[in-house]
Amino acid sequence: MQTKILRLKEVQNRTGLGRSSLYFLVSSSKFPAPIHIGRRSVGWIEDEVEKWILERIVLSRGGSSLVKETGETL
Repeated sequence: MQTKILRLKEVQNRTGLGRSSLYFLVSSSKFPAPIHIGRRSVGWIEDEVEKWILERIVLSRGGSSLVKETGETL
């Protein structure tokens, strides 16, 4: 399995969140923390971002309907 690193713009596109909101959630431990990929560059691990998105879907749908469909435990 290949791990993909997403840059800020891609994370914003996938989540619908702005930069300030993302960093606020990161500082509140409610969103995956970025990893450093250079002296002034960060990125997010794609699988962690996708898991966060799936968790939001489950919570907004009232619980476990998505878990039943996908077979994944979130």
